[in-house]
Amino acid sequence: MITIAGKVEPVRVYELISLAGQLEPPRVELRKTFAEGLAAYRSQDWDGALAHFEECLRIMPDDGPTRVLLDGVGVLRASAPGLDWGWRVASHQKVGEASDDPPIRQGRQVG
Repeated sequence: MITIAGKVEPVRVYELISLAGQLEPPRVELRKTFAEGLAAYRSQDWDGALAHFEECLRIMPDDGPTRVLLDGVGVLRASAPGLDWGWRVASHQKVGEASDDPPIRQGRQVG
């Protein structure tokens, strides 16, 4: 789930990556690797999350959701959240605010 700046309640975000039955092999690998990275992220296995997300960027260098969570690994590793952290990603950007980063699209669970 992602907590957006200026909002209180986190939201679950998905990314549509293909029409049913048309997922190309690199995206299959990306989806699997991303899911493994997300599981590591949620369990605060920062080294595991980092390794999986870096592999995601090897597969697809411009993947926005991977970049968001990869940034989160650095922030959360430094802040050492407690066990009740809720594995949320904090965005420091308000909804509708312009950004140079690629937008997060919706379908694959990204947070």
